[in-house]
Amino acid sequence: MGTLTIRAHHAESAKAVYNLPKDAITQMLIKMEYVSTENDPFVELINNFVDLFDNPKQRFKLKVGGLDFICEKCPKFKRRECNPEKPKKIVGEAFLTADYSDPSNDEKILKKYGLEVERVEEEIFTSEELKYLMDF
Repeated sequence: MGTLTIRAHHAESAKAVYNLPKDAITQMLIKMEYVSTENDPFVELINNFVDLFDNPKQRFKLKVGGLDFICEKCPKFKRRECNPEKPKKIVGEAFLTADYSDPSNDEKILKKYGLEVERVEEEIFTSEELKYLMDF
């Protein structure tokens, strides 16, 4: 697979669920109201995304703000629950529900792991490197 561009907060989300069983990820997506059923295509997308981190050579480019392929398929985005017109932030889950146009959440996550915005916008990371840098 080629290089995937992802928001920094999606790398953090992958870290949060990386060692969970698939059914636990599914139940979390239902509980957090991303989906209403385990058969929702978004569940498969998220599970496949998390699985990409098992391939040490998978390449990622991190982005700050805007949309990535996960945002574009996200049911909450489609329901307008994480955009500037109807922002919704949930305490304790802000990294999963932040306003997509606000880069500050991605910037905070990069800073948390000692990464500079300028560096990540120019660099491609393997999943192995991201797992090391973000302490998966």
